[in-house]
Amino acid sequence: MKAVLDILQELQGLFTLYGQDHYEEACTQQSHAEQCATLAWQQGCDEETQIAAFLHDIGHFVAKYQHHPDFTAFGLAAHASLGACYLKELGFSCKVVALVQGHVLAKRYLLSVDKQYRYRLSKASRETAIQQGGTLSETEILQFESSPWCNEMILLRRFDDHGKDPALQSFKSEYWFSVVAQHLAHRR
Repeated sequence: MKAVLDILQELQGLFTLYGQDHYEEACTQQSHAEQCATLAWQQGCDEETQIAAFLHDIGHFVAKYQHHPDFTAFGLAAHASLGACYLKELGFSCKVVALVQGHVLAKRYLLSVDKQYRYRLSKASRETAIQQGGTLSETEILQFESSPWCNEMILLRRFDDHGKDPALQSFKSEYWFSVVAQHLAHRR
């Protein structure tokens, strides 16, 4: 198992390399991560949800670092799965991993149950929704709703949708990396 300092340096390195990318959105990926986590904090979410909000798109960074062949101007459609696997390997909690894994599924769920949701998505999110499989089947809806973290996944999705404003004030990455360090230290 990697040391906490090594994990932090690895994550910070990915943010340094790819945090200024936009993936067709108005703000950078780093700013988006900071905003999502800050929104989670403002809503009184627990630390694990805040961390998941900060790292929910880490799969894009990993994919770009690995030169993934399916990487596009919008990032990697399967970034949630890749990011969740990466965070699991680093020793993040089951809840952090599940929320990162589920944030795209939550978008697809909301598209399935709320016919107006599509119009609240950014252009890039509408485009990637198609690449990510679009709406869910009835069976998939029931499976999603049975998840113990269904509500947190939906919340994370809402933070993802709202955390794309270049003018939104948020806690900076240094703060969030300190929260990540505490989380990982408690898991050792």
